[in-house]
Order: sequence, then structure tokens, then C-alpha cells
Amino acid sequence: MAEIAIIGAGMAGLTAGATLSGAGHKVRVYEKSGGLGGRLATRRSPAGGFDHGAPGFTAADPSFATFLAGAAKGNHSVSWPSGEAMLLSTTPGPAHVGLPGASGTVRAFLGPFPGLPETQIQRRAEVTAIARAPNGSWQLALSDDTAEAEHLLLAIPAPQA
Repeated sequence: MAEIAIIGAGMAGLTAGATLSGAGHKVRVYEKSGGLGGRLATRRSPAGGFDHGAPGFTAADPSFATFLAGAAKGNHSVSWPSGEAMLLSTTPGPAHVGLPGASGTVRAFLGPFPGLPETQIQRRAEVTAIARAPNGSWQLALSDDTAEAEHLLLAIPAPQA
């Protein structure tokens, strides 16, 4: 049984997963699609790959800025100096965009500590229902399986929740 189930493998879900895993918790991330990134997604089409969703992001939190600096060193993202105008952001500093596409930045969360092992992410696992069991655990009905967790974190857009 996973101690903490996280639904959604976008920036929020993978940040939470990496942080909790790094703190020694047993974590399982459930993602309905085959890719990672959520709103920082790169899609494939017959015409080639394209990004949709958020064009980039800024870092107001110092620890997130440190993470982004590491992601840039690992060629997962790049600073976009004129990003404030691009994003209409009020956060000072450059914007960041993923490499080679929008979903590239979240890949910096994968791997050994302080990251999240790929084995802790279950892709193509759409959660179709959530219920509390009599023992207080969370029961997850997946598209083709079931799962149980002591704690639950939803890292998905409100309409999906």
C-alpha cells in the first residue's frame, strides 16, 4: 500500500512527490496520460511536437529558483530574459521555459534523491473514483486497477478534482 497517493504528474504533483520522497515517505504518483508535465505539456502530432498550456513560468520562491538553476544546468530548462513581458508576470526576474519542450522542466524531478524515482510514477492510470475505506485509508479506483493509500494529495485542475 502506498503511504501517500498523489494524483497528477504536473509541476505541483512532481514537486510534492520529490519533496515527500526525499523526506523518506513512500509515494506513488498517478498520471492519467502517458506523459508528464500537466499544463507544461508537449504534445506529439503528425506535424511534429508542440507545446500547449503555460508558455513558461517565473520563480518567486527562493528554493524553487534554486531548483530551476539546477534544471538549467541539467539542460531541462533555460532562462528567458524577456519572459516578464511574455508571461505578463508580476514576479521579478526571468521566465523559464522547458527543454526540449515545455514538459522538459518537470523531468528534472526524476531520478535519485532529491528527485522522484520513475518507478514511483504510474502513467496511464486515470483515477475514476476516490472513497474512504472503513479503516480510514483512501481507496482509488483506477481505469484498470485499484489502489489504496493512507494519505491523498490532489495535484490536478479544479474541474478534474
